[in-house]
Amino acid sequence: MNALKDSDFPNIFIASNDASLKSQNLYLIYTKVELILLILAACLAVYSYSHTETKQWLNVVSGLILLATLIITIVIRHNRFEKFWYEGRALAESVKTISWRYMTRSETFETGEGNVDKIFIDRITELKDEFNSLVPVMKNNLLSLPFITQKMKDVRDATLDERINHYRLYRIQDQINWYSRKAEFNRNLSNQYFWLLIISQALAIIASVYIIVQPKTNFNFVGLFTTIAASLLTWIQVKKYNELNTAYSTTNIELVKARDTMSTILDENAFAKFVLDAENAVSREHTTWLAQRR
Repeated sequence: MNALKDSDFPNIFIASNDASLKSQNLYLIYTKVELILLILAACLAVYSYSHTETKQWLNVVSGLILLATLIITIVIRHNRFEKFWYEGRALAESVKTISWRYMTRSETFETGEGNVDKIFIDRITELKDEFNSLVPVMKNNLLSLPFITQKMKDVRDATLDERINHYRLYRIQDQINWYSRKAEFNRNLSNQYFWLLIISQALAIIASVYIIVQPKTNFNFVGLFTTIAASLLTWIQVKKYNELNTAYSTTNIELVKARDTMSTILDENAFAKFVLDAENAVSREHTTWLAQRR
């Protein structure tokens, strides 16, 4: 069996994942533009022009830039991009976790007693109802897709050995690769932004000393460098590089440990318990991520 694509998961996963990604992109784009505009406004105040008309034009431009940043702040707040980003990811990952438990016959989906498909659909519906505020931003054409795809049924109907191998390759190893890559990515960016922040603060100090030494100068870079430092700090807080590096590294270690114990799985009960524990490890990272964001 081949790896599952996003389109092989339930409609609620596809719709909430789509809503989350779009909200995230819009939130980050608006935030970037806002910070860049603030830095641009600070650039305009670097040189003190003696010509009155030039000063007036610069003040007008600065005022318009600051007005634009105000509008962007209102747009971000009004459209609740951040909220839909967080909730969309929380719902999507929760649906994916339950989907894997369904496919591997874990938790309440072990046997064919009762209508397992109905139990699964009811669980997904209950999850969706917990995030009712997200429904208006999810696309109707995606919500019209099936709750249970043919690929999910194929995995569930496979033999125990096939399901174990499938879960090892396309869930555990896939997540190990993802968390390892993301942990390294966030660690590198955390270091880079840390040094950029230190450099901008040091330049602000140097600029302050320069003004003290040269009190008659028309150049004042203090505001520019402090704005850059504040913008970098804001971006670091938005992206949370350090927190993500720690969370991803911890989850990666747990999954590697789980992968290396899969050889001990001998029957359906052992596999069901293994999947439950493995999915709980992934869920803990998602819960931690959401708590940090909120």
